[in-house]
Amino acid sequence: MPEKILGIDIGSSRIKVVQVTRGLRVSQMTGYGSARLPADADPLQVATTLVDLISEQNLESDRYLVALPTNETFLRRLSFPFSAERKISQVIGFEMEPGLPLPLDAVQIDFVKTEPRPEGTHGVLAAAFPKGVLDHLLSAFQEAGIQPEVVDLDASG
Repeated sequence: MPEKILGIDIGSSRIKVVQVTRGLRVSQMTGYGSARLPADADPLQVATTLVDLISEQNLESDRYLVALPTNETFLRRLSFPFSAERKISQVIGFEMEPGLPLPLDAVQIDFVKTEPRPEGTHGVLAAAFPKGVLDHLLSAFQEAGIQPEVVDLDASG
């Protein structure tokens, strides 16, 4: 049975969705849509706009993947003398904290390892997203019946 996946891109002024139907051998785009978001839209407005867009475009989904805008994200390139993800997870908050305008417990931090560097260090791209914004958005989605399986940052940001 084909699986329907709905990719959701929340920008600062628009919300875009694409429906991909994944079969045994092939995946194809089977629907899409876009809607304008009000300036400074709150999470409830984003969720309402999303639900309306999904309904208007007759999109269905078994899974939801959400890309968040980077305008509220704090990004840093870091280097570590080790590459183990577990070790990086243990220390990354301490490395991020001095550059954050929010307390460490008010942000959700994640990272991706980049390239090993010639001097024996390992590159990391770290992101800190305000928990308040994330929690409100996920709560609004939940009330709208949307349970994102993956929440990531908009890569084009």
